[in-house]
Amino acid sequence: MKMKKIILIVFIFIISLGLGSCKREEKYNDALKIGVSEIPKNLNPYVSTLSANTYISSMIYDTLLGTTTEPSDPNLVYPDGTKYEGVSEDNYFNFTDNLVYLEGAYLKKDGSKYGLEYYEPTKEEYEEQLKKKNIVYGYDETGNVIVETEEEFNIRKERAVPSHNWMRYRFKVNENITWSDGTKFSADDIIFTFKYAIKYSGAIAQVAYFLDNYFNCYNDNGDFVLELASNKLSDIKTICSSIYIIPEHIWSNITRPNYEKNLNPVGTGLYVVKDGDYIADQAITLTLREDLSEEVLKENFYYEPISHIMLMRLSNEEIMLNSLANGDIDVYLDSIKTLKAESLENNSKYKDILISSGQNEFVTTLAFNVGENGIFKDENFNGNAKVIREAISLAINQDILITDVLSGKGERVGDGLVQDYYKHALTDEFGNYSYHETNIEKANALLDGIGYLKNEENIRDLKFTVLASQSNEALVRRLGQMLEENIGIKLDYEMASSTYSEDIKQANGASFDLIINTVTFAEDKLLMFDARFGVYSTGTPRTWNVTGVYDKELSDLMYKMDTTINMEEQLELSKQVQAKLKTLYVEVPLFCEDLQYVYTTKKYDGFISDKSGQVLNELSYKFLRRK
Repeated sequence: MKMKKIILIVFIFIISLGLGSCKREEKYNDALKIGVSEIPKNLNPYVSTLSANTYISSMIYDTLLGTTTEPSDPNLVYPDGTKYEGVSEDNYFNFTDNLVYLEGAYLKKDGSKYGLEYYEPTKEEYEEQLKKKNIVYGYDETGNVIVETEEEFNIRKERAVPSHNWMRYRFKVNENITWSDGTKFSADDIIFTFKYAIKYSGAIAQVAYFLDNYFNCYNDNGDFVLELASNKLSDIKTICSSIYIIPEHIWSNITRPNYEKNLNPVGTGLYVVKDGDYIADQAITLTLREDLSEEVLKENFYYEPISHIMLMRLSNEEIMLNSLANGDIDVYLDSIKTLKAESLENNSKYKDILISSGQNEFVTTLAFNVGENGIFKDENFNGNAKVIREAISLAINQDILITDVLSGKGERVGDGLVQDYYKHALTDEFGNYSYHETNIEKANALLDGIGYLKNEENIRDLKFTVLASQSNEALVRRLGQMLEENIGIKLDYEMASSTYSEDIKQANGASFDLIINTVTFAEDKLLMFDARFGVYSTGTPRTWNVTGVYDKELSDLMYKMDTTINMEEQLELSKQVQAKLKTLYVEVPLFCEDLQYVYTTKKYDGFISDKSGQVLNELSYKFLRRK
């Protein structure tokens, strides 16, 4: 009897789950449904870097300023008859108004109280910032004793904290913003967010990183004033468009942000997550706020607003594609591999699935470890490590890799690592884009010249291991075949584990030989040169400098590039940075894989592709219309 009772209870429980699921489906039948590979464990905007978490955060929270969405078609005419007009040349950060107004991010104009002005710090302020950054003669930032002259210390000190031309920005705060619980938004929330990020920098380091040169901020009669101990324009780009602003009245009571679930977040964005609409590992539903004014709704939606957006976890790509074909989801959040996209094009089973292709900001590269524990640092191989790096670079044929690995769905990239569609990309003396050089004869001559000769099997006594994710195994295999055939060097493949991102950091004693990596130096991310190839004032590699490279000339060029206030000069200096990188052979471009996004118009019309190919953007949301 007891067993029957247990079975009956389980049976009832299963039925109730099924009914609950049906009710949820019916309740949100009008939802725009987005497939994702994984549902975040919490809705804290500062913990997970999952694309789903970033997407959800962007719908719930706002940054100080937004950035414009550029459609893939520059001649696009929108459904309401208006034409895309492009972004003003004066708006070199591609900013748009958001929690504050964009006027505050640019040099102050005559007659305006808002914008950027340079000022000279007092001696006390300068000393205070040096203390914050732990810049002390004879010691590095972590307190270790170092040997340096007073001249070297002064240079290090100036790089860490410039003694002149600090920046003060004054922003007008958008007075029409409220938090989703009805609380009025103010400059105090911005101030709280910045100070909270610094206080808990160990838990939310990715936010504190953007405030590395922060000095002070305050509320001045409702305006937000930000002071930076920096003369780098790139600082304001990341601060204004990368940090989600959180409400002081909620987060002031949260002292362990890395453990906070935050399942009913309060934000200034258009959407909220209601009670019961977070289902762990399964789905999250975003609901349009009910307190939005007609003006806000009109600004963001041309047709009837999208009331619900449901993110649904799909365990693999096959399930995702079948869900798209059946109309169970409308779009997939992430780009899919080019081979998968190719398989869809001539498959009648997937005839209703549309593919949007676009430019990829990220370049796939082969990066050498030239750091302290790297086999490719310059002094190794009897001082010939750079020669070997150059030979490997010259032996790589991008066209073959694009054809064999990407089925032709990719672009060649120059050794400056910036794609040819960016205006600051490296060009030759005639103004032509500088593509990657392939010269197998020269590569073999270089290796012969340093004594690494081929044996009777045409193999040299050089063998290296490439650390790469499972998704890049085919690339490593084809690359290995290419190098063995072209110059007699063998490559082994080592599959990266879940600790990959930590294993490749130089600060953690990275000891890999080579890695398959990605890098981006898109026009609005010039600071990424310094992040990727820069060093701290002590000469140690920065967090994202995974190659471990340190070259003084390169560092000086990057510093000069990042501190000029003239944008044209900054772009020109970035070409000089690329030209220098080209001669170092620390990261070799393999290709730029075209981005492929899949969606269906079974239930919604009006998807608009941006330049990256993504159809989940502010333009689509404005013009999407349910059938």
